[in-house]
Amino acid sequence: MIGSVLFLISGYLAYIEAGHAHWSFKPLEMEWWIVFINFLGCIAFMVASTIAFIPKGAEPVWIGQMSNANLFTGALCFFTDAVLLMIEARMDWEKTAHLSFSSGQAEQSGGVSLS
Repeated sequence: MIGSVLFLISGYLAYIEAGHAHWSFKPLEMEWWIVFINFLGCIAFMVASTIAFIPKGAEPVWIGQMSNANLFTGALCFFTDAVLLMIEARMDWEKTAHLSFSSGQAEQSGGVSLS
């Protein structure tokens, strides 16, 4: 439960850093989507841990199912983030490579150099 709370705090901090505000809506920016979906995954994990925490007594059947559904939703959000991060990294790399090298330098080196 403590880990979920800290995870949620880290997701919110990333969200406000990317949006430069406590609440923002920037659907045209890839970075905003990445942190927004990550934050949704953090919320889903927090809900799953909260639902699954039962002090004592008989556990209703729906609790395990609801907790697993939220864990799946959180995992799907994090997987989506991983894909979007790879796309964003590729876009940044192509932009940097395009700005760093003139076409003559790239042809002479046989492609893009990492130096």
